[in-house]
Amino acid sequence: MGGNQTLEEFGKNLVTFRFAILRHLFPAAAGRHDHWDLLLELPPNPIFPVAAERPLLAFELRNHPNSWVMPTTAYRLPNHRDLYLNYEGEISGGRGSVSRVQRGTIQWQSIASRLLVLHVDSLENAYVSPDEQTSPRDPRKQDMRVAGILRLTRPDGNEDENRWTLQSQP
Repeated sequence: MGGNQTLEEFGKNLVTFRFAILRHLFPAAAGRHDHWDLLLELPPNPIFPVAAERPLLAFELRNHPNSWVMPTTAYRLPNHRDLYLNYEGEISGGRGSVSRVQRGTIQWQSIASRLLVLHVDSLENAYVSPDEQTSPRDPRKQDMRVAGILRLTRPDGNEDENRWTLQSQP
């Protein structure tokens, strides 16, 4: 990578990266909200040139993914290890459990400090009930599929640097 090349310029040289949406459930005593984790693989960059070493961008969303066509709040989480792209099960330290409800590939369109734009292609999706009372793998329930363009924006003057807005566009 050239010394003056930006992360966005470098990432455009590569074709696809991985993503996953996890359903993160907490025990009642944890005092946390159940939510959806959106995990995005970054392009190689000067800090993390090797895929196995690159952390994932992670966002917490409390709305069902089918509602992401409307602007929804996304909270930036600490970076996650790439093992979470395929992980399902209990998380250590009483942090609940996760199940993968969608995975696939993304193509980065824009990577900037206040704007992330990516094209999503789903490889696998699950059937997830909007009332969240049924198993995420129940084939009789609603199909969940996030595909198309995802835009994540962080408004100027936002007091909470971790608060973003996500919207999907088919």
